[in-house]
Amino acid sequence: MIPSRRSVWLVSAVLLLALLTAFWPGFELLRNLAAATVSGGLLLDLLLLRREPVAEVSRELKGSIPVGVWSDVKLQVTNHTGRPQWLTLHDHHPGEYATEGLPLQLSLPAERTARVTYQVKPEQRGDGRFDGVDLVSVSPFGLWQCKQFAPLADTVRVYPDFRAVSQYTLLATDNQLSQLGIKHRLRRGEGNDFHQLREYRAGDALRQIDWKATSRYHKLISREYQDERDQQILFLLDCGRRMRHREDDDGHLDQALNAMLLLAYVAAEQGDAVGFHTFGGVKRWFPPVKGGAVVRQMIAGTVSVLLTTPMR
Repeated sequence: MIPSRRSVWLVSAVLLLALLTAFWPGFELLRNLAAATVSGGLLLDLLLLRREPVAEVSRELKGSIPVGVWSDVKLQVTNHTGRPQWLTLHDHHPGEYATEGLPLQLSLPAERTARVTYQVKPEQRGDGRFDGVDLVSVSPFGLWQCKQFAPLADTVRVYPDFRAVSQYTLLATDNQLSQLGIKHRLRRGEGNDFHQLREYRAGDALRQIDWKATSRYHKLISREYQDERDQQILFLLDCGRRMRHREDDDGHLDQALNAMLLLAYVAAEQGDAVGFHTFGGVKRWFPPVKGGAVVRQMIAGTVSVLLTTPMR
């Protein structure tokens, strides 16, 4: 129990009357009445506060949140008393998280439940622990403050921020890769996959000439090739110490991962098999796989690597 500011002012007034009584004895009766009233009020208010039920607090938090992004944390408070309560809440969040909205203050009517929200922004990947909530309530007469602790242990896992990948994937789905700087250009005459027949051009290699078509059309016909589409693409992801460095709000490893996932999506859409191998720290092997779900599988495969690679 902590005396409120109102209690401090009342006690200060009684002490002032006691000081005046030392010079003017006529204030003695007023001093005694004030002292008895303030003392009785403090005692009665303390007894009433002790008899009241404690407000109930619960926390709503996602099991996983992205690093460097503001995420909502909701606290639900229930007033079990028969009077309105003025409450102050402070959540024991992980110390390395940035917060907005704490401490929370609210006036809660009798026998009502309210939900309040504040925001957290993790600065690094890994597991974060929320220990509990400090709850400060005010007594019926406002003379005391009761500070209580509600043990609400929660653990949240902080993942890399894949919003950029989602945005790029959406553009790729809408065939707007040019906005990302990716230009589709067919390299004619290169590769080993047959593309089409065309008239002979100066500079074509002899191996490109289709002699059957040439005899049929009585003129030189060349085969045109294109790059192979059914390829296996393997990304090598460096997880060494230099990749732990942060620049602005993102780490080098996160930026490399976003680039890898974007290229993997584009390659998978072209029918290529995509995989990755990590080195320089935690080692993971993801064999090349085809299909539209390969990016999602790669994200799941790299999460453990990113969570175990500290940032600095």
